[in-house]
Amino acid sequence: MCDIPDALRRENDLALELVQCMLGLISHDLAEIAIDTRGDTVKIYCTVRADTSEVREDIDDIVADLDALRGGGTPIETQIDVTPFALDWPGRAHRVVYCSKPAPHELRVRRGGDSALEEIFFLAPWVDLRGGESAEHAERGALASELREEIAAGHRLHGQSFQVTARSETKDDVIVELATGGWARVHLTWQHPDTPPWPATTVYDSLGSLDEDLRAAD
Repeated sequence: MCDIPDALRRENDLALELVQCMLGLISHDLAEIAIDTRGDTVKIYCTVRADTSEVREDIDDIVADLDALRGGGTPIETQIDVTPFALDWPGRAHRVVYCSKPAPHELRVRRGGDSALEEIFFLAPWVDLRGGESAEHAERGALASELREEIAAGHRLHGQSFQVTARSETKDDVIVELATGGWARVHLTWQHPDTPPWPATTVYDSLGSLDEDLRAAD
């Protein structure tokens, strides 16, 4: 029988106790929870879909229950981020004890200090077309050709270079990355050419704004 290192035993104990304290206090807005047990102070990382007074009260209750369970002798800090499922979430480097299922239309956005470091991950019903497979390459090309045929002079995308990055399985919508920077969501009409402002287009200057709009619209 192998001995469990004290640090690992402490982490396991605190993770289990935290899960016990979470029971009945997990709402839809609370997306992820992780715990860092290194050092004397325990740090709890949370991501939320919306930073509301209700979700903060739930987190406070979880912390209070954990503090009571530990007999009040363990300092506990919390960090709350409104960036659910981001790959650079600090809690991901520690023990993740809870991760909710992403909503069908949620996107995963990796944010860095420079916008050039941002990366987006598409979830169903969006199909990511940025891969190197021949089928993805062919579909990107076909959708880009269709879009160029629909766009007439006077449309906000007319004359712009872009690359199709994703398509919706439930709507005739595509997401394109603009060569000049930014993103656009376009609803294909299959009219050659169409009359501006059709095909309907929404332009976003950042992945964050694209992410927020897709969550609200889909």
